[in-house]
Amino acid sequence: MESAQSPLVKKPLPVTYGLPEGQDARFLAARALEASRQKQILIHVALDEVRLSALAESLSFFAPDVEMVIFPAWDCLPYDRVSPHADVVAGRVAALSTLLEWKSDGLYKPRIVLTTVNAIAQRVMPPETLVAAQLVAKKGGTLSREILQRFLADNGYLRTDTVREPGEFAIRGDIADIFPPGYEMPVRLDLFGDEIESIRTFDAGTQITTGILERFELRPVTEFFLDEESVARFRAAYRDYFGVTSNTNPLYQAVSEGRRHAGMEHWLPLFHARMATIFEYIKAPVISFDGQAEQARAERLTQMVDFYNARVTLDESFHARKQKKQQSDVSLTGVAYHPLPPEKLYIFEDEFQA
Repeated sequence: MESAQSPLVKKPLPVTYGLPEGQDARFLAARALEASRQKQILIHVALDEVRLSALAESLSFFAPDVEMVIFPAWDCLPYDRVSPHADVVAGRVAALSTLLEWKSDGLYKPRIVLTTVNAIAQRVMPPETLVAAQLVAKKGGTLSREILQRFLADNGYLRTDTVREPGEFAIRGDIADIFPPGYEMPVRLDLFGDEIESIRTFDAGTQITTGILERFELRPVTEFFLDEESVARFRAAYRDYFGVTSNTNPLYQAVSEGRRHAGMEHWLPLFHARMATIFEYIKAPVISFDGQAEQARAERLTQMVDFYNARVTLDESFHARKQKKQQSDVSLTGVAYHPLPPEKLYIFEDEFQA
């Protein structure tokens, strides 16, 4: 195994086979304890989301003392025209934020990261970007409503009248309600001018206060940002990859105007100065796999290439028809897709085993 300084790993990798339900959780808990004694953290790669959920439930029951982070994959197809669900993305960002906390707290307790074949293959925003995109609010501290509102808008929060779901916020006079990812309940800030008078948690259903906090951290709810720097980076990178754009490209126009667009996560690398892997968030990772997980990972990467090639073929067909001034296929929604090369979004075998 290699450490975070060389974040990807080498063979041989531990693989678990044939353990009955419950026993597999005990086995992973023992491995997490062993890793902690070596000042390492265990990453276990489950075959799929069903297996991930079962392992998480078993670990919670049989090994409640083991700290656990769940890092899911997007719940959409590669090169799709739809976005992953907001709660999935928020869960991924919350998981990465927790891993950063683990990396910096200096503690070596039994800890485990549960993820899947699909999730571990995806590239993620770099740690330094996530660190810079966090805002800490403290009771008695100062925070202007303008800065708060800009932070929430730039980092993917949705403004609503009443906060009920993670990633939503509402500002009414001197009261700001926010539901950050990773929190079980939303948070209410009582402001007096720019001073934070109180921080309270409340029930999203009843809106009744449930607790008092001295501080809390605001994290992004998306894996990209729509601040001026990120938008400018996207625009320049998109033009470099795909040439001059026009007002008929809805993705390019939406980002240029600081708006979200369906499926924009599939161009995630264009928003960031670089992309990273989950291993960069972990100080000293040790990896184990479910049985058949490595084979499934190889099949998944082959599938990525197939999806990419299909999109390229459709784009070529679209451009050919456009040049002939024929009406475009409805299935293309009148706009070429312009897919990014798969290695920009996913980690392939030569890099994973480098």
